[in-house]
Amino acid sequence: MKLVCHTPRPPLSQWVELIWHHECAHLPFSLEKLMPTGRVDLIINLNDEALRIHDPKDVRQIEHYRGPLLSGVQGSFSVIDASQQTQIMGVAFKPGGAYVLPGLAVAEISDTHLSAGDVWGHQAQLWGEQLAGLPDAWSRVNALERALIKVIARGRLREMHASVQMALQEIQHRPATASVRQLAEQVRLSQRRFIELFTRQVGITPKLYSRIQRFQRTLKQVHARSQVDWCELAFDAGYSDQSHLIRDFQKFSGLSPTQYRTLRTEHPNHVVLTDSTQG
Repeated sequence: MKLVCHTPRPPLSQWVELIWHHECAHLPFSLEKLMPTGRVDLIINLNDEALRIHDPKDVRQIEHYRGPLLSGVQGSFSVIDASQQTQIMGVAFKPGGAYVLPGLAVAEISDTHLSAGDVWGHQAQLWGEQLAGLPDAWSRVNALERALIKVIARGRLREMHASVQMALQEIQHRPATASVRQLAEQVRLSQRRFIELFTRQVGITPKLYSRIQRFQRTLKQVHARSQVDWCELAFDAGYSDQSHLIRDFQKFSGLSPTQYRTLRTEHPNHVVLTDSTQG
């Protein structure tokens, strides 16, 4: 397996967290759960086949997407076929970063996926072909970075509101305690106006976003530790008790924390899907 990760340079670094490229040997059919992150992702399968996204409630139901795929902010886990990951690359936008993309209504694609061709037309469809024709991972990463800069330059009239930027920073620092009321007061907006702005530009409500960030922080600790004191972890993460932690973990991953530890992979946000953990 070969994974290349690139943190883009300015100006793209304002909106994009990471551009990545993944190659590995052919895998047998294997489903994986992807944990919610609170961000929009762009996925490009460099093989000449459609990406398959499975319904988390019934994995027999499959949607096929040919060409680059935009994955909206997910409120819970999604399911993919990991056997397609032999040659794939993607873009992880920063929370709220995808709002500057021209033609994309971020809130309208939450909990869904969308062909990039439906947003940017034939040019998006050409990306996969052009990138696949380049000789190596780094040339593809650099080419995708240049293409994104051009796309975002066409949408620069859509700047993220300062109040949303400030709220995202506050939630990142203290996801367990950043209340909507306090955030609205801090940015001097009514709660209604603040929630509307945040949802339109980030894709989900500030309350749900805060819960996902707290889950993500907890997930990384569960993934990294060889031993876990669940009561201590719940307290450190800002949950009222251990049962509260378990409920949130099940809400966002479809798993108990102990199931996650059994099925975790080298990547915190990827979990092998088995018959006993579907849904």
